[in-house]
Formats: sequence, structure tokens, C-alpha cells
Amino acid sequence: MTCKKPIDEKTGFDISEEFSRLDQRNEIYCRSEWDEEIKSKNATAFFSSHYMPNARARKADGFGQKDYALRNATWHVTNVLRDLRRESDDRKEGFFDTFTAQDDGWPEPYDFSSPEEATGNLRRAAVSMGVGLLGVCEYDERWVYSARYSERTQESKPVDIPEDLPYVIVIGEPMDIDLTATVPSALSGSATGMGYTHDTVVLLTLTQYIRNLGYRAVSSMNDSALPIPLAVQAGLGEVGRHSLLITEEYGPRLRLGKIFTDMPLVIDQP
Repeated sequence: MTCKKPIDEKTGFDISEEFSRLDQRNEIYCRSEWDEEIKSKNATAFFSSHYMPNARARKADGFGQKDYALRNATWHVTNVLRDLRRESDDRKEGFFDTFTAQDDGWPEPYDFSSPEEATGNLRRAAVSMGVGLLGVCEYDERWVYSARYSERTQESKPVDIPEDLPYVIVIGEPMDIDLTATVPSALSGSATGMGYTHDTVVLLTLTQYIRNLGYRAVSSMNDSALPIPLAVQAGLGEVGRHSLLITEEYGPRLRLGKIFTDMPLVIDQP
């Protein structure tokens, strides 16, 4: 694998020769499940509190029953899709694995006159679906995980994104600014939850649109690849000092998703 690429001059990425792809097992949320240095009762309690019987409501602004009720409701759709194949196939879709809740689509690709026409159609469809931001970049294997994480075995497993899909569509879904302003309350998690819900719905819908046009498309949220460098390469923003994506439209206040596809598209510039 080539550590440095010409695109790095445009993004400002300084990639060292020691660079290697990330195994998702070493990502901090995964480590909270298996790494004794990270794993803690507080981490376990935080995750379990996203289900109402486990929420620890108390008499403090932003931490009451109503606050947890809203926060946990905003995660419901994402959690349902996450758990569809969790027990049967060891897939935690949207977080450790790509989404598979898609139809096959059309058997032959639609004949666009040019990548410009295809990209214009994609953007118009995305607007109708409520996409906040959308950019396109070339597939870059550096940002794809070297392996996924298996929740069942707590070990690594192969990444299932085909390497012959040349384009990545990166979308950004803004989070509610008023709810975000209540950080660190439980209520603020409602902005995160709805951000993920919008991300999930848009990813599945836009991916199905591409499949219906006869092209291959694989949708990915937190899983399988690093979204921030892909978002920078797709022209959505730049990396801030806090290591998050900063956009002109929403600052860092958005959730990211990506679609890997062979639909002929015009790439954006960082």
C-alpha cells in the first residue's frame, strides 16, 4: 500500500512512512468491550443507559426521565437496524458492519450521457431525501479498516467492502444546535441519536436509489472505514485541532456516512 498520494497535497495530510491501516478492534469504542485498560463499569453503564429500564434518571437539568425518554427514542430506528442480524450473523450494522437492508435493484446500469449527468441526478435525489451535505471522492484504501471487529468473538474479521468500487459518496447530517448546546446532559444525546437516525435513513435510501439505477452500492456509517479523511477528500470541510471534521455550514455539528459505489461520478475537490 502506498502511504502518500497526490491528493495529500490538497488535503494537507502529512502521512508518515510508518502509516498502517487501522484494525477496527483497536478503535476506542471496541476497546471498551475487550481491553481491560479501557473497559470500565462507567462505560458499560453509559451504553446500557440507552435502554429505558437502565436509564438512571435523577433530579438534575437534562438528566430526568423526560430527557432520557427523548434521547433513547431518537436512537430507536438506528438500534433496530443495528440489531437485525446481530444474533444470527454477528453483524452490528451501522457500527461494526455495513448495512445489508437493501433490495437488489435493476439488473443493468442506467446509461447516463456523462458522469456530470449522473452526479447531477445523484445530488437532486439527495436533496429530495433531506441530505445535509454531500461530496464525492475516489476510493482510498488507506482509510478502509484493515479488519472489522466481531462483537461475538471480540476478535478481528475481514472487511467486506469490494475494492473495485472506485467512488465514495460522503454525506453529512447536521445535528440540532439547541440540543447540542446542552452538553454534557443526557438530553444532548438526542441530537446525536437523531443525527444517526437521519444518517441511517438517508444512507439506505440513497444507496437503494443507486442500486435501482443498476449500479453497485454499499452503505456504511461508523463501520469499515474512517469517514473524516474521506469527507475531507470529498470537499466537505477540513480537520480541526480536535480531530473532528469542521464544515463551513455546520462546524463540527454533524454525523457522517459513506456509500461505496461504481456509479460514474465527478469527484469533488478538498
